[in-house]
Amino acid sequence: MDVCPAGCNVAIYNRMCIEREQRVDIEEIIADHRTTRDALLRDLEAGKKRAKIVVDLVEEAEEELEAFQVQRGGSAVGRWTCDLQVAGAIPAGPLSRNIGQLSLASLRGR
Repeated sequence: MDVCPAGCNVAIYNRMCIEREQRVDIEEIIADHRTTRDALLRDLEAGKKRAKIVVDLVEEAEEELEAFQVQRGGSAVGRWTCDLQVAGAIPAGPLSRNIGQLSLASLRGR
């Protein structure tokens, strides 16, 4: 147990002991927060690496798709439009509406 030195004010000594205990408690909290922060930073870096891998894979897949479409003679939408024009499903020439709005029912009705 702490003993107040001779000639020291007891109230000041007791307050000093309380302040030291509070400092130790705060230092423990700070250490816990640092540990948590370090773990979160490691998770963040791992997430960034995984995201970069995914972005690279998506870009690679888009490049492969574009190369495939060029090799096949144009974009997939362009080929689909030409196929529908040849089949007589839509008129040749500039389309008056968005191809994405066409439905199978509207194509069957022609």
